[in-house]
Amino acid sequence: MNITNVSFEAMMFAMQCHKDQKRKYTNVPYFTHLCEVVGILSSFRKDPFSLSTAWLHDSMEDCGISYDLINSHFGVVIAEGVLTLSDLEISGD
Repeated sequence: MNITNVSFEAMMFAMQCHKDQKRKYTNVPYFTHLCEVVGILSSFRKDPFSLSTAWLHDSMEDCGISYDLINSHFGVVIAEGVLTLSDLEISGD
């Protein structure tokens, strides 16, 4: 993926992942939350890896998107960032 376009691609991917979700209490599209997070982050971080991670930060936790899918589309740096921000249940034996 072209590094110049990675943030845009992450935004489009996240928009598709969350397309049917609404925010609790307000019932506005969930995507507005992602816009708010990216807006806050962009006031002090503008690198495409950070912004892409912000766009995708709820995709594993809320949409069931796999680490492998994010890694294959966006690379290991972004996939690791998303995984770090995800509150996932880890099953242990």
